[in-house]
Amino acid sequence: MKRRKISALVLFLAAVLLIGTVTFYSRADDSSASLMSRWGARLNEYASRKTETSAQEEINQAKEFYMLSGMDEEMAEAKAEEYMAEREMLYQKAVQSGYGVTDEDIRAYLEELKTLMDSADNKEDVQALIDQFGTEEEYWDYQYRVYEKNLPIQNYVKDLERQQADQ
Repeated sequence: MKRRKISALVLFLAAVLLIGTVTFYSRADDSSASLMSRWGARLNEYASRKTETSAQEEINQAKEFYMLSGMDEEMAEAKAEEYMAEREMLYQKAVQSGYGVTDEDIRAYLEELKTLMDSADNKEDVQALIDQFGTEEEYWDYQYRVYEKNLPIQNYVKDLERQQADQ
């Protein structure tokens, strides 16, 4: 039963990210590169603070993403709070289950992302986002901070999915 709840949660989070991303890229009144530029500018503002991001700042960041994707402020805030609560819960479960990452793990993962980006169909969109940072290195430094939390979650979820597949 517990595994089914976690699986449902993982599916829910994936759906939230997918729906948000599809909505974000499919706005008819703006090019995806322009949207990525706007989102990149907002991310750069958060990244430039160089301080630990609070839970409220993470909610605000998610809210801004949802608003850029076309949601009104009230719905965007509700979705952001829901998403960030689920993300934090998954992170806590990952840490409690012994999932962590080293600097080397994160750097290796980011190198994989760079390789994927170089061959992506929407490479221009990603570059539009990166261009909003002072340098490409600043963008990847920001991503490093993001994956300090995301990578344990991804590894935890991946192992849960394997366990369920084995049953």
